[in-house]
Amino acid sequence: MLGDSITEFGLWDEWFPDLPIANRGVGGETSAQVLTRLQSAIHRPRAVFLLIGTNDLAFDVPAAETASNVASILRAIEHDSPGTPVIVQSVMPRALAFRDEISGLNRRYRELIDAEADHVRYLDLWPSLATPDGALRRELTEDGLHLNGNGYARWVVALQPVITELRIADSNPT
Repeated sequence: MLGDSITEFGLWDEWFPDLPIANRGVGGETSAQVLTRLQSAIHRPRAVFLLIGTNDLAFDVPAAETASNVASILRAIEHDSPGTPVIVQSVMPRALAFRDEISGLNRRYRELIDAEADHVRYLDLWPSLATPDGALRRELTEDGLHLNGNGYARWVVALQPVITELRIADSNPT
């Protein structure tokens, strides 16, 4: 699990006790900072779940630059660990004021993933977390950005089919 504070605050070992999950979330990080620490954050992973970009928006990093950083992260993972499944997760909703910026960034992520190899996928978290108007559901957060227990429970439910699929694929020799 690679990302910022939203990833860092996850209790991944509790939610997936039978999986060797490394929590590589660091509070406050931007996509550029994840790229800078990538070599020390992961080493021959079985899969990478990347959630990054909300802090880029907070620091007024242009969406094109954020998407470029994510593309560089994907290239670096592929270079160091060819064929590793990477799941790029949508930037989660937050306050309604960020809706359009986040939607635009997520659109760029989807376009980026469409151009990648089959083992790189996009996971849209909005159906699980957003109100119809595009804000983070109040019952899933205390501060309009970070998830509470209910929010993490929804995220885990969204992750489970992908993790199950990766486990099946990993157990089938090719």
